[in-house]
This record gives sequence, C-alpha cells and structure tokens, in this order.
Amino acid sequence: MTKIYVSFLGIIVISFLFVASVSGQKAHKKQVKELDNLVHNSAVFNQHFSGLMIEDAESGEILLKREADKHFTPASNVKLVTLYAALKVLGDSLNVWRVAEKEGQLVIQGTGNPMWRHPAFLSVEQPEPWKESNLPVKLSFDNWKGNRFGSGWSWADYPYYYQVERSSIPIHGNYVQFKKDSVGKWLTTPGFWLDHLTFDDSDKGKKPKIYRDEFENKFYANKVAFDTTFSLLIPFRTDVETVLGVFREDIQQPVSQIKLNEENVSFINYKVPIPDTLYRFFLQESDNFIGEQLLILCSDKQFGYLDPEKFIGYARDSLVTDWPQKPVWADGSGLSRYNLFSPMDMVFILKKLLKMMPQERLFSLLPAGGVSGTISGSYKGKGKPFVFAKTGSLSNNHCLSGYVVTNKGNTLVFSFMNNHFVEGSAVVKNEMNKVLTFLRDNF
Repeated sequence: MTKIYVSFLGIIVISFLFVASVSGQKAHKKQVKELDNLVHNSAVFNQHFSGLMIEDAESGEILLKREADKHFTPASNVKLVTLYAALKVLGDSLNVWRVAEKEGQLVIQGTGNPMWRHPAFLSVEQPEPWKESNLPVKLSFDNWKGNRFGSGWSWADYPYYYQVERSSIPIHGNYVQFKKDSVGKWLTTPGFWLDHLTFDDSDKGKKPKIYRDEFENKFYANKVAFDTTFSLLIPFRTDVETVLGVFREDIQQPVSQIKLNEENVSFINYKVPIPDTLYRFFLQESDNFIGEQLLILCSDKQFGYLDPEKFIGYARDSLVTDWPQKPVWADGSGLSRYNLFSPMDMVFILKKLLKMMPQERLFSLLPAGGVSGTISGSYKGKGKPFVFAKTGSLSNNHCLSGYVVTNKGNTLVFSFMNNHFVEGSAVVKNEMNKVLTFLRDNF
C-alpha cells in the first residue's frame, strides 16, 4: 500500500511539474510575442532606421532581433568597445611615463596617460620622475605617430570641450578652465593661460563666450563674459611649445625638447594601477578625451609607440576575431561618423564584458538609469536602477546598449540603435523606455 501511494504521489508531482513547465513556456511565448509587437508595431521606430537585439545573458536565448545584423552609426556606444580593448590590453596597470638618462639629461616620453593633472583624477597618486633626479628635464615626442584629431572628426568642433586634442603628453585634460568669480576675479586652470586671454568687443552675444583661434592658443572673451560670473572649458592646442610651457609651469623648473633615435635609448616604464575611477568617469560622463587616450595607452603597451589608428586595426582584426558582423571602427570615443557597428556586434561585446569582470563591478562603472551618468534622468526604476547602459548621441542619432535586470533577477543584454530620425531624441528615448520597462516587468 505504501509503495502504491508513493508511486501515485510521484506521478502527481511529475504531472504538476510538467503542467507548470508547459504553462511557463506558453506564458514565455506570449511575452516574447508581446515584445515583438511592441517593437515592430511602434510608430516611432518605424519612422527611422532602427535596430535592436535583446538576449538573455545566462541562457543565450535571443528574445528579439530587429535589423540586428545591419551596420549603424553607434556614436558613443563605441566606448564599450574601447573599454573591452583597454581591459584586455592594459590589464591592471598602465604606463604613465617612459624615462631614460642620456648624456647627463633626464629624458621623458609620454604614453598618452590622460590622468596627469586632470581635475577629475587629482587624488590618483602618480609618479613624478623629475623629483627623483637633479638632471635637466627633456621631453621627447618622437614616439607620437598620431594626429590631433581622429579620422572623421569635424574640424569645426575644435573649440568645444567634447573634442579636445589627442596627444602623447596630455596635461590638465588638454583643456583650460576659464572662470570669473563673484567678485570679478579672472582665474584659469592652469594659471599659465591667464595671459593668453583678450577682450573681443565685436561679439554682442547675450551669453558668456570664450573662443580660440584654430591653430593658435589665442583666446578671446566677449563683453558678457566680462560682466557675469561663469565657468567655461575650452580645449587648447597641444603643439610642442605649448606642452613645454605648461609643463615648465607645473613642475617649476626648466624643460626643453630633445629629439632622439629611440634605438639608442633604453627607457624604463613608470606604472600605476588603473583605478576604476578612470573607467567610471569615461563611461558615466561619456568623456571623449579619455576614450581616445585609452587607445593611445593601448598602443604604447602593444607596440611601444603611440599610433591609435594602428591599434584600432590590430584590435578589430586580431584582438577580436569572431565579430558577428565585422565593424568599421574609426576612433575610441564615437565622435567619428565613420564608425559602423551592428546591434549584434554591441551585444557580442557586452557579453564579453560580463565574462571579464563581476557583474556588480561592471554595473558600477556604467551609467545607471535614474541614478548616474548620462541616463541619470531616464529609465528610472522603482527604488533601484534596472538599466545599466551606455548612451551614444550625435545629431539625428541616438543609441543605447547595455543591460536590464528584470524583476525576476534575470540579466538581459540589449543594443538599441536609432539613426536618421527627425522627431527628436526625447521621443525616441520615451519609446525605448517602454520596451525596457516591459522587459523588466515580464522577463
């Protein structure tokens, strides 16, 4: 009797589990269908070139694909690819100086380190090799093989903070902070630039403005700037003489250039651990300068010289060999409209990032919906963020790639790519929010 009862009970349990499984599969199929309808019947997405891919991070199930194998202009979504390359090549540390002694001189080469005297990284301890020596300081720029701007950048954007110049020895972020305080005192950081500012009474604008000659470090302030309190960030030209001048002021000792044949010089690398604050600032502030300099640092590590374009070719073809669709990769920041990536490519990189570090750490680096970075005002959760993603915006283009954590605790990987819309990004973001919220509540 007992055996019959146990067998009967087992049949009931198995039957219950089978029914629950079938019921769960039906519910899942219904949710996937509703998701498909939500995306494909969207009047907003159907008005422009729109692509999307959503994949379950654990099971690998693809929940939705819409033009996912097509190439799009990704804008700052490229920063996710730059992050992956930097993590792979730089590891836990980066070279900040290359130093050698030659004929009674201290020779210093830069490596592209973006943190040197950058206002966001003043708390990061960095070596100062000139303090360890009494030798005359010489800067060498011979290892720099790049250009001041990336391929496909708008040269007309040279006066704007989002397009500072790339260089081998960045200093103060390669920009000047101009400020006028409440008592009318002018300040610049670094102070080197105060004597480079003049008044331009021809500009009758109603907002404070400071602008620069394209090929010279001559800055001009309009009348409004002299009458109000303000703070503006303006890139400076990173020519050799400028870098030497700023460097001299910073270290308060003579500095001059040396040209040398590197084959005759044995350099020692000065290293620092890579702080998460560098990657966090890069991603959450969507800082283009950091993105470009990270690739320059990678070039230093990989080749021993600074050639960001060559490193991009290496990373695209050799560092990553199994792209779903091989991208066109032009820069580290996404400023270039030459960049072309598919939603499948972005999901592919996002899955690789998940394998490289704990999810908690990765999510702490990314902008969090309703909390931090470029999505602090969007995709707000109920008490805690559920979207961790990188935005990418250029005129008439907006992309978002990252992760959704659902109410059931599942992690979904997604890439939204929207190109050539005319209705404005707010409309597109609102439509994306509907989809991401549906994912959170139903999967």
